[in-house]
Amino acid sequence: MQLPLDPVVTEAESRLKRNQNLLESKKDQWGPNHPTRLQLEAAIEADKQLIAEAKSRYVPITTEPGISRAEEDRRNAVMFAERALAAATKQKEAAEADIAKLQRELEVLPVVEKEFTQRQAELLAQQEIVRNLAGKLQEAKVRLAENMNRPIFVLDDPTYRQLDRGTALKTLVAFFLSLIVAVSLIASLGQFDQSTYTAMEAENMLGFPVIGALPKSAQQRLNPEVEQPTPLAASYQILSTQIMAIRQRLNGPGILVASAEADAGRTTVAANLAISLARDGARVLLVDADLRNPSLHEHFGLINRAGLAEILSGEASIEDVVQATGVEGLLFIGAGQPPINPVRLFRSDRMEELLDEVGKGADFLVLDSPSGGTFGDALVLAERVQNVVLIHEAGRPPSEGEYEFHKALERLGVNVIGLVLNKTRPQDCPGYQQYTRSYASAIRRYHGAVERAALGPGEVQPKE
Repeated sequence: MQLPLDPVVTEAESRLKRNQNLLESKKDQWGPNHPTRLQLEAAIEADKQLIAEAKSRYVPITTEPGISRAEEDRRNAVMFAERALAAATKQKEAAEADIAKLQRELEVLPVVEKEFTQRQAELLAQQEIVRNLAGKLQEAKVRLAENMNRPIFVLDDPTYRQLDRGTALKTLVAFFLSLIVAVSLIASLGQFDQSTYTAMEAENMLGFPVIGALPKSAQQRLNPEVEQPTPLAASYQILSTQIMAIRQRLNGPGILVASAEADAGRTTVAANLAISLARDGARVLLVDADLRNPSLHEHFGLINRAGLAEILSGEASIEDVVQATGVEGLLFIGAGQPPINPVRLFRSDRMEELLDEVGKGADFLVLDSPSGGTFGDALVLAERVQNVVLIHEAGRPPSEGEYEFHKALERLGVNVIGLVLNKTRPQDCPGYQQYTRSYASAIRRYHGAVERAALGPGEVQPKE
């Protein structure tokens, strides 16, 4: 009986024969290391291995007694079909592996193409540089040839004078002295001006994100009686908008306005920020927690009588000391009579109770504070309130006290919302520049003229 052949083996034997005939015919033309010859030899070896593996799986066919010829043929056909199916399955797996490999190569193809495009652009740029340098070299050669051909005319006879023996030593000493002076001058110039004028400089030198750049203003305070469209009001609105946007991520409603330097403008920023938050629709309570030198009440024309000190000492309640400001949605608690040791009051349980009670009825609690580089009040308040807005005066280099104050805040683990760059020069304040360039005329047309809100170069700023 003629049994069916394994199709995989048949195809491999046919391919092997074709490759052997091709290799034999081209052996004289192709050297031992010819790439096509190496590929053919590798394919021949692979086919030989495939045929050997397939034949090793062959089993002898035996005829069982009592089985009809038709049954024997059927069994043999089934066996060969199973062999063919197994071989086809292997071929399918190999094909799927090749397809997966090709897909991975296709996935990285855009990256390769992008890198190729970059390399091609770099190559074109380098070629252009080489052409320019070649042109300059040719020009230099032409000028050199012209100079070499130019005649030299001697107008006077050369004169000689014998130098003093100490001239060389003096020249050498002068050279080294001038070198030392130059190095010292360069070093001193590098350390001469470390001031921060822009938001980028402040972020690089102080390490906190700048959430507001406030222009230096002829009138620093926002008018609590009338809302006016000014560059200063627009700058504070940017600041208040950012704080309202992250309200859910704050550790409670309290925001402590703090700085290490004494005259960075904390009190003004606290008052204007509270006004801006209230005018944007928030319920705000402003508290003068500067029990060293209270002045926040002056921003609203109020009198500092009983206030925070009396609440913390148990002499008054919130209802007794809270005052209206004239701004809708904004209430105010003054400092009261400054005690000798405010830190003790800030550490009391009444301070914690005050923060809890205020948090139930206000969206924001804004607190002023004394200098963090002079007193410990700001650190205690920061630990209680947990949210801090730092103030830095533009045009002033960061001080050692500021670095120490910031490190202390980090050790306490409080949430530093960001840095406000106060009293920024108009030319360093992008918001002011865009306001005056693109919107000032339209605002004057619709709302009328308002008071000047920022100082130009050379103008004097009034004392805060």
